[in-house]
Amino acid sequence: MTEVMFYVLIALAALLGVILLAPVHIDFRGEYAQTLSFHGRLRWAGGLLSLDLRHGEGRLELTPGCLGLKKTLKNAEEKKQPGGLKLRSGKKKRKGQSEFSPLSFLNLRLLQAVYESIRRLLRALHLNMKLSGVYGFDDPSLTGIVLGVMTALNTGMSYSIDLKPEFAGEAVDLRGDIKAWFIPLHILIIGLRLIFKKAVRAIWWPKIKNSRKHKEAVQYA
Repeated sequence: MTEVMFYVLIALAALLGVILLAPVHIDFRGEYAQTLSFHGRLRWAGGLLSLDLRHGEGRLELTPGCLGLKKTLKNAEEKKQPGGLKLRSGKKKRKGQSEFSPLSFLNLRLLQAVYESIRRLLRALHLNMKLSGVYGFDDPSLTGIVLGVMTALNTGMSYSIDLKPEFAGEAVDLRGDIKAWFIPLHILIIGLRLIFKKAVRAIWWPKIKNSRKHKEAVQYA
């Protein structure tokens, strides 16, 4: 029985290794003016598994594929829920419970850790992006901020960003083409490195310690 379990664990480890080391390719094209329309494709292991997404004229199609066989799972007109999206949760704040705010943890070390991880992530994604169009917000200062970010991103050789700001008011007319490929294990390592960075660990580790102390206090009460 022990020998059987050993071979089962080896098989599971080999399967996990294949999943994490097989490349994933992404091809996405879309535009947004009055309505959103796009077509994207996700391929794993050279197309062994795939997922096609298509949105246009208020309809969304999801088409998974395996070994070249494809089947559309959903092809229905999207319906807007009455009342719109509810952004607030129904949970009430408990008495004495402090409200979590990510801004309270914001510091230079955290920003540097996130910035370095984003740079590693962009390199790992082998991203090739083309984006063009016109954009604008009601607040001209926000339009200027986005212009600065886009200018910084456009310094990469694999990026082609041609967005014209409209400072007179709100305007959206965008077209984009994104291609990328990555190794899942590489992305996982980048994510774990970010999570265990000292500046990021300072956010979640104290919460775990406090939770353990609370459980111990309740257990021995």
